[in-house]
Amino acid sequence: MLNNQNPTIISPWKAELVKDIFPGEFDLSADNLTNFNNTLYFQPYQTKSFHYSYYSAKEQLWKSDGTEAGTNLLKDLGLYAYNSPISEVNNNTLYFQVYSENPSPNAPSIQLWKTDGTDTGIQLVKDLGSSLDINSFIPVENNLYFTAGDLFASAQLLWKTDGTETGTVLVKDFDNNISNVREINNSLYLDVNQYNPVTFTSTAQLWKTDSTNTGVELIKDFGDLTFGSSYQDNTVIVNDILYFEVGRAYSYSLPSTQLSQLWKSDGTNTGTTVVKDFGSIRNINYFFGEVNNTFYFSVSLPNPENSAATTYELWKSDGTDAGTTLVQNLGNYAPGYLTTVNNTLYFTLNNYDSLTNTSSNQLWKIDGTNGNVSLIKDAGNFLIKELETIDNNLYFQISNYDYNTKISTAQLWKTDGTDIGTTLVKDFPNASFPISYEKLQSINNTLYFQLTDPTYGTELWMSDGTETGTIMVADINPGKGSSSPSLPVDVNGTLYLLADDGIHGNELWKLTSTQLGSDVRSLAMSNLKLMSEVISTYQLPNFSNSSNGF
Repeated sequence: MLNNQNPTIISPWKAELVKDIFPGEFDLSADNLTNFNNTLYFQPYQTKSFHYSYYSAKEQLWKSDGTEAGTNLLKDLGLYAYNSPISEVNNNTLYFQVYSENPSPNAPSIQLWKTDGTDTGIQLVKDLGSSLDINSFIPVENNLYFTAGDLFASAQLLWKTDGTETGTVLVKDFDNNISNVREINNSLYLDVNQYNPVTFTSTAQLWKTDSTNTGVELIKDFGDLTFGSSYQDNTVIVNDILYFEVGRAYSYSLPSTQLSQLWKSDGTNTGTTVVKDFGSIRNINYFFGEVNNTFYFSVSLPNPENSAATTYELWKSDGTDAGTTLVQNLGNYAPGYLTTVNNTLYFTLNNYDSLTNTSSNQLWKIDGTNGNVSLIKDAGNFLIKELETIDNNLYFQISNYDYNTKISTAQLWKTDGTDIGTTLVKDFPNASFPISYEKLQSINNTLYFQLTDPTYGTELWMSDGTETGTIMVADINPGKGSSSPSLPVDVNGTLYLLADDGIHGNELWKLTSTQLGSDVRSLAMSNLKLMSEVISTYQLPNFSNSSNGF
């Protein structure tokens, strides 16, 4: 029975083992739960201690329709496996990589495979040689581009494939790091930081694939400057124009040589120009996004009152020097999570005081209609994180841990951008949101998230935006034990997730209900079914809908 007075509401769902894939001495792990043509695909592999552990797996490709009879091995792929990415791309083809069988773990060979989803439709596309790993898949028209790191030369390689062996070719071998890749008008733009080991200097270069998609062309060489970020695509695209930062890092010996510049590019050398030079004091550190042909970004600079502290500013730009102006001083608050709802940009600000071990956290919005910047929620010492949109509402988590009382607090909030429309959905006393797990996820207007509760451990929760409709999906690992679930993957109305029931290790489950997406409180009539015993998995990003290769 559901107990709406209890903050941890247990749903009486039945668990059923459908198939034990690898019984016996082998553990079972799986990568990349993927919805392909309304069927679940995954790559389970046996793991056993053997020299380098990440080469000690025998990988396979499986598919499942949610039944024991329909959970089948498609192909035994080889000896080695390591976080192999899968991507659904054009022409109803699923691509993935495996390590080929090789007696030497120090010299693995990467292979690109594909399948059309049939039992006989899985094929080797090409053996790529000694590339260390495929980093990303980026579909462009009828081609699939991917980047890979070379194991022995420490280089970054750009490949493309049309699904055939002869059509899988190396586009260019870059000597050094490809930091970011994004697609604009069927062309890929690549940030390449070329490092010279002789002079110990770096050079930033902007490249793009040519109009025939047969090669790449250099757009601009920025000399001894470097791109602003190697860890994320810290750029923004407005009306097919790419905006980005190049500069020179701070040097303790020559601090005056630091430089930060805002650039734009239309894909040509003459159309790649400086928008604004911020000199040696200010540094562009975060692009917020675009509303109404205006994009926003933050700039950092030394605090004039405290040389050890940093001050942040909010800027906006229309792509011209005169139209690039300061909007607001953010003080010591560093920008964080960002999302867009309709014509409004939401972002978080965080200020941590190391002397008092306290932080101040706020949620702000930028109105795209009039450009007004306003505070939505001041959470004080509570951390604001994980923004997710459902309809016209923005959901976010607020959490705090008191080191003195050893008490944690977790809350789920939502906002429509107004003061009166910013409300607490549910308070979870003595609970926390696991920081090592995945983000908030919406499926069919229902929000899913993980929560750690002192009574039931870490389990999967769901919310329809009301307090009574915010419930625990199931206590998969009964009592205080944690099932440590992944976020669910939707396959034609059936939700698949991975969790540990405390007996079998990490397992593949499915949640079946005709009520999903309409009223989560009616899910007491649903069934949870245990699909396959697995140890670990990684959820697949939706590469086909992404303009960013990373």
